[in-house]
Amino acid sequence: SQYAELEKLYGEVKAKKLVMKHLFKYAQKIKKDFQFEPMAIDLNLDEGHFENGVFVRNVHAHISFFNYDFVNRVSNLRKLLNKGKDSNGKTNQLNPHFVKMQDLAAEVFEPLGFSRGESKNVTGKEHLQKEQFVKTKLRELEQKIDEATTRNLNLKNQLELQKSETAQLTNKIKQQEEKHTWLRQQIDVLNELTDEMEMAIKARCKKALRFIINKVTSNRHVSSTLRR
Repeated sequence: SQYAELEKLYGEVKAKKLVMKHLFKYAQKIKKDFQFEPMAIDLNLDEGHFENGVFVRNVHAHISFFNYDFVNRVSNLRKLLNKGKDSNGKTNQLNPHFVKMQDLAAEVFEPLGFSRGESKNVTGKEHLQKEQFVKTKLRELEQKIDEATTRNLNLKNQLELQKSETAQLTNKIKQQEEKHTWLRQQIDVLNELTDEMEMAIKARCKKALRFIINKVTSNRHVSSTLRR
């Protein structure tokens, strides 16, 4: 980065002082053009991220302003948020006030070798990237919705199938219970018939025995008479 080049050229301490000097200069220009009151300047040199195991610094600065013009006793940020209109009467795509702030930064830091990037209004790169990102996310969400809908439909079909199977099983259980009840009734009837038959057999056997005994007794009596 250009800041690393300044450190190589001037050393870490001098490079930091040099950049802080230009940051203060930039803050004064913002105060002059936009009437914001500078409050603090922070230069961050230890933030960044790792790429392939190598720490890549993200050198950047924060400048805090108080949104108040102490001379005219007004707050200026609200009016600066208005983008205004171009020569065709259409709202500007970029806010000219913020564009000017970037112009001032480029002007102040140009002597240190910093260069300003291309405007999004020219390249449209970031807009296209965001648009593509949004489209990709929308497609992913639509796909997830379709998958969720399909899963819900499958679950619904499975639930309906299970309900049908449950109803069939319930019906079979009812039929088996009815059959069991009928069989139990038939068994009770057979038990009653068995008892009645047993009683009848016993009663007939007694009657038959009495008949036989009477007959045998009668025959003996006749035989005895004849022998006399």
